[in-house]
Amino acid sequence: VAIVAFTGEEERPKADGEAEVVRVEGADDFDPEGDDAELTEDVDFAIDGNPTGTAWTTEHYSTADFGNLKNGVGLVVDAGEPVDATGVEIRSTEGGWDLEVYGAASGPPTSLAEWGTPIGSAADVSTNEAVDVRSPGKLQHYLIWITGLAESTDEAGRFRVEISDVRLVA
Repeated sequence: VAIVAFTGEEERPKADGEAEVVRVEGADDFDPEGDDAELTEDVDFAIDGNPTGTAWTTEHYSTADFGNLKNGVGLVVDAGEPVDATGVEIRSTEGGWDLEVYGAASGPPTSLAEWGTPIGSAADVSTNEAVDVRSPGKLQHYLIWITGLAESTDEAGRFRVEISDVRLVA
């Protein structure tokens, strides 16, 4: 029986017709337009099953559009094997940011162009966002590409995104 709940929430058996949560096996930061690192040491916090105690955070930027330095940064999650995901669920500490979701059967790709076209997107996301994806088939790697940052609650005038939990739904 599949379990449907973020870690730390009351778990319940999956009802008939309800989506199944896919265990994320790994994560990595993605910063191909910058220095190829976006707080790499904290990336596992986005998938550690502790949505209220730990989080992966982007670097801080001077504006919501990355200070005009780049088009975005991202988080790659690895399903461990190809899955036909129908959604990506993301918990973050602050809402108000924008994202696109990409997928790849192998790799993961090392440039945004290699990911192809987005399979999902969301604008002005909430702190508990479910993004529908239109997967072209079974994919192993899913990129959460952050295209607009939220204003940081801990640093006035700075912008970032903090992701505390990610899960794939199939």
